[in-house]
Amino acid sequence: MQGVFDPSLEGGRAPATLHVRGADLVATLEGGAELTLPLAGLQLEIGGADGHVVFCRHERHPGRVLHGRGAEMRALLLPHVGARDAELLQKKLRDGPRSLWMPIAGFAAALLLTLWLLSRSAGLLVGMLPFSVDQTLGSTAKPLVLADATGKVVTEPAVRAPIDAIMQRIVASSAMPALGYDLTIVRSETVNAFAMPGGYVVVFTGLLEQIDKPEQLAAVLAHEWTHVTGRHGMRSVAQSLGVIAVIELALGDVTGVLGSAVELFSLSQVRSYGRELEEASDAEAVRILARGGWDPEAVAGFFETLAAHSPKSDDSTALAWLSTHPSHAERVAAARALASRPEVRALRDSAPDAPKVEWAALRAALGKTGPAGEENR
Repeated sequence: MQGVFDPSLEGGRAPATLHVRGADLVATLEGGAELTLPLAGLQLEIGGADGHVVFCRHERHPGRVLHGRGAEMRALLLPHVGARDAELLQKKLRDGPRSLWMPIAGFAAALLLTLWLLSRSAGLLVGMLPFSVDQTLGSTAKPLVLADATGKVVTEPAVRAPIDAIMQRIVASSAMPALGYDLTIVRSETVNAFAMPGGYVVVFTGLLEQIDKPEQLAAVLAHEWTHVTGRHGMRSVAQSLGVIAVIELALGDVTGVLGSAVELFSLSQVRSYGRELEEASDAEAVRILARGGWDPEAVAGFFETLAAHSPKSDDSTALAWLSTHPSHAERVAAARALASRPEVRALRDSAPDAPKVEWAALRAALGKTGPAGEENR
């Protein structure tokens, strides 16, 4: 089966017929629409549950993946690729199945499918995977999700250092205190932050410019970090792509789901995880703030600040993080009620002081940095 993953497609993917035309690899969709990748600079990867799927990418088209089965793709691409890729196609693609991996894949498929039929739970399937799968998928997806951020990453220490200090305390106060994180700050008017599986956290400067206090930044980062430790992104992959995707991930193969997963993670800026997971993340964020030494009511304060700044129109600067999550009034009330509980207050009273962040200084440093985090002259 040949097909294509691309953010422009409904559902992120579609069946297609692949052929070479001139200098391009062309995917013709049902209805006649075409998506292409240049042959020059084409990046090939071999994957799939049985190791017989060829995935084709190109740096000019982040998120677009053309794919097909080994034998037909080998015949299609061999005349048009360089010696290294030709060797890859010849060595790794055989007409017959892999003698070792096929029984393992069959056993894993039967086992996971049985569990799925019994539990009907994507969460249970994800829980069977080692956390290293989250990290592999997150690290592979990150450069594709942030493909448009080239030249916009803020590296100025005066901006990054205080946010790192906040992030370190959040991780230490979370359910996975030993987990490493990867923080990227992107210059953009988007008022948002999000996290990808494995601990890859992205903060947009539009968020830093809208909120008033460091504890409010801690609130949103604690919420997003709970999506990481709760493996909510992986659940989204399992629920959206199905049991076969989980089987591929269980076998250590991210290539078969990467195209659609990148689409899912890209849409994390404008799509919630669902009411239940969002409410759970709000509640855990309150507890993380209390354990980290911040006022746990900052979660409710964060929502109120965003609502106060929310633009009337639906444009690129809209408060995506707030508008796509559960009811604003309900979230404020629930966060405030939890923050006032004696056990939460006891966590705060026994916690070390929160990291000291001069918010005005951070905002001033942000105003002095250029797109790549260097001072404007």
